[in-house]
Amino acid sequence: MKSQRALFAILGLCLGSAPTQTVLNAAGDVATVHRTADGWRREHRIIDLHQHIDSTPEHLVRAVQIMDRVGIGIAVNLSGGTTTHPGDAPSEFGRNKQLADQLFPGRFIHYMNLDYTGWDQPDFSERAVRQIEEGNRLGAAGFKEYKRLGLYLRDGAGQLIKIDDPKLDPVWKRCGELGMPVPVHVADPKAFWLPYDQTNERWKELSRPSEPAGACMDRRDARAAGSAGAAKAGGWNALAVESVSS
Repeated sequence: MKSQRALFAILGLCLGSAPTQTVLNAAGDVATVHRTADGWRREHRIIDLHQHIDSTPEHLVRAVQIMDRVGIGIAVNLSGGTTTHPGDAPSEFGRNKQLADQLFPGRFIHYMNLDYTGWDQPDFSERAVRQIEEGNRLGAAGFKEYKRLGLYLRDGAGQLIKIDDPKLDPVWKRCGELGMPVPVHVADPKAFWLPYDQTNERWKELSRPSEPAGACMDRRDARAAGSAGAAKAGGWNALAVESVSS
């Protein structure tokens, strides 16, 4: 919770500061914008909200070197890991966060990920909520859902697990109650549903059947509309890159 509050506090300072207002008021003055941005970089005031970093000393060192070079002060690692663990052993999330905090205090904020093991069991929803609560206890700033619902994650009968499955409703609800944002990667690029031939820019990757992108997005929108708590927490954001200009 401390890391989450720190992130929101820093975002508030950045967004509410005079330099930000200068940028907003100087949209036509490119030189002023560049000077302001350069100042932010020198002060390491930039926050990268979307990183996926392997939690090894080597990868963390490399990440910080790049961050320092381009002026990023804080990075949000969306690949924090799961919070389930065998016995008294630490969870993947716990290990990853501890390592980053030890090597580079204050430079990384972590989102947790969900372990779908036991999806077909009747108590999955309750256990998933406990995962969220454990992540919150360990300092997860949010819950990141990868590009897998409706695409390749399947139940025991071989059916795709959909983003609007009622089993996940308690998860979204608990995230909202705890103030944990929920960034969700929904669907694949539209090229994945075009003809599979040499004219398709992604044709080498097209080897698995998935739910159509539009259906995935519709499910996301419907579930977000019914998850007011998570929406208020700043979650349920997703992006279809090809739709940005429409």
